[in-house]
Amino acid sequence: MASNLGLCAALLCATACARLLPVHLQKPTSTESVLVMKGNLLPMGVYATTIGVGTPPVPFQVTLDTGSTDMLIPVKGCKGCAVGAPTFNPDASSTSSVVACKSNGDVKCKSCADGHPDQCGFKDSYLTCDLSNETATCTVSGGVYHDVIHLSEKLSAPWAFGGITFQTTNFDQFKKIDGIFGLAFQKLGFSDSPMEGVVRKGAIDDVVQTCLTRDGGLLVFGRDASDAKYYHGDLQWTPILEKSWYVVWFDDLSVNGKSSGLHGVPLNGPTDEPCIVDSGTNFLSLTADAFNATRKLFQSSCQHGKDLPGICGNGPALFEGHSMKLTPSEINEFPTVTIQMRGNVSLSISGNEYLIPKPGHEGEYVMGIIQGDCIIGDVHMIKYWVAYDRANMRIGFAPLKAGACAATAKELLSTPWLGNGEASVVVV
Repeated sequence: MASNLGLCAALLCATACARLLPVHLQKPTSTESVLVMKGNLLPMGVYATTIGVGTPPVPFQVTLDTGSTDMLIPVKGCKGCAVGAPTFNPDASSTSSVVACKSNGDVKCKSCADGHPDQCGFKDSYLTCDLSNETATCTVSGGVYHDVIHLSEKLSAPWAFGGITFQTTNFDQFKKIDGIFGLAFQKLGFSDSPMEGVVRKGAIDDVVQTCLTRDGGLLVFGRDASDAKYYHGDLQWTPILEKSWYVVWFDDLSVNGKSSGLHGVPLNGPTDEPCIVDSGTNFLSLTADAFNATRKLFQSSCQHGKDLPGICGNGPALFEGHSMKLTPSEINEFPTVTIQMRGNVSLSISGNEYLIPKPGHEGEYVMGIIQGDCIIGDVHMIKYWVAYDRANMRIGFAPLKAGACAATAKELLSTPWLGNGEASVVVV
């Protein structure tokens, strides 16, 4: 079956537990940029938007990935890239330049580009990118360039990015989109996210926000008081424990209010593979201990009068990766799964979120809770507005108003920019 996870960089980092950091209020800005995203939990497993690169800007569909940092797009002549995909031609941009291999600025150059000893190079590997083999690795490599990155019609800044010259052909998601826009911290890549460029110009606050639905959503660079129209109540904040991935800490995991009994490493994973919030992962991924405890708590429902298809009795099991025919009333009988995080943040999802329609099989669903590293993915993000407050090292969650997000997305699609049917709007 197709991969259960979306795009997630196969990189390692170390982390340590940290106290909730004090909030340093930024000088408020009056501008944010709201972009439309396309995508889904399955079969694509990623959400993408349009950015422009160069002068004049060339549009690229890039997935927004809080699980990696580098921005990567294909370069003219790329080997292994999708046929017909747009490519970056440095000779066609009046503002393009090559980042030198011995660069000592914002780019941390670890090696030179293959065949180009004077240019900084990169080689990034990703997991859960091959939709026929979720354990397979996909690799992209190339040289680093510097050019103007356009996040919207009025929001742009010069920044470094990777130009893909080689790509393994099993990178299935890159057959649907053009590249990656990383939003994690510099520790994971050769440079900080291109978003940092517009932040340094003072154009927006250092905040990224998302609203995802089962069919697209919104990406917000910056923040504005009007954002509250997209969610219920106030944002609940949990600390980001280090500047690498968006590392968080699980205090508890429960099913219908019954605790898994796991804490610390068994629940969160080892320090080099900590819990993260990742927009490039579509399901909720749990450590082996947490996954097994969750499955047992589901099965305990069978002893209390419940008859959950794929959970109770013999036959194909949802937790083993099988799909099941389910009615809306049966889905409503599935238990609530709750994650308690630092800062007294409580995130609950029901069968309506973690049971995912199987593409091409009407009425069939797959389980959106899997075993792997500890990752909060898109099954939570279709229920919650998520605010990544990078400046104050915290992440905020609030129940999503999906209708409001859909309405804004529809409005933006009627005002395209870059001439390709994609849209963004700057709210002042």
